Order: sequence, then structure tokens, then C-alpha cells
Amino acid sequence: MAALTEVLQARVTELETVERRLTELHSLESRVDSLRRVVLLRTFEELRSGHPRAGLTDADWDAFRLQFSGDVDRIIADAVRRSEQARTTIAGPNSVATSPMLDGLSPEELAAQPVAILRAEQKRLQALIGLDQQRASSVASSPRCK
Repeated sequence: MAALTEVLQARVTELETVERRLTELHSLESRVDSLRRVVLLRTFEELRSGHPRAGLTDADWDAFRLQFSGDVDRIIADAVRRSEQARTTIAGPNSVATSPMLDGLSPEELAAQPVAILRAEQKRLQALIGLDQQRASSVASSPRCK
């Protein structure tokens, strides 16, 4: 039970790390959008309005538009997709009706199990421990043991 609890805690920590990464990526996505719609556009407009007698055409001014040097939308979308896949793999199915018996798994195999499976196994083991404790209590209080 202790080994399972340790592995479960490690997997939950992994899941929390992925969740934080997703939150950070969505925050970055919002910031990039805000920069494009407000900051970069405003900076371009300030450049243009601050130099009205520069004699540049609209096409010339278009060269001054500020933008990111790479495809940041694709980079963020790819990172979100990878993180969502990792979250799905680590978390496992939304519901687990019964826990598969994990007794014979090596520590490495156990550590690769999704959180949902590990939680179901922990619940199964806790129920077994509870039954054993009830049985022990019954036996201890039975008239034959006194």
C-alpha cells in the first residue's frame, strides 16, 4: 500500500505539473493576442503619427508593422496539444468501474499507470484493509478468543 501511495503521489505531481504548464500556455496565448491587438499596433501607430512628414507611402509604413519573428501561434498550439495528450495519458480514464489487479507489476510498470487506475487500486486496497480490520476485530471479540 505504501508503494502504491508513493507512486500515486508522484503521478499526481506529474499531472499537476502538466496542468500548470497548460495554464501557463493559455496565459501566454492570451498575452500574445493582447500584444498583437494593442501594444504592437499602438507602437506602429505612434511611429507613424509621430513622423507625419517622413514622406513614406502606406506600403512603406507597412514595413514598420511590428510582429513576432516566427509562427508563435503554431508553437503555442503544438505545446498545448502535447500537454493535453500528456494530461490525458497521466490522468487516465474519467471513471474506472473496477481496479485492475496491480499486485504483480514491477515498480516501473506501476509508475507508468494513470492516476485514475492508481486511485482505483488504492480504493480497492483500502477496502481490503478495512475488511481485514473488521475480521480481526470480529475474531478478537468472538467468545472463542476470550
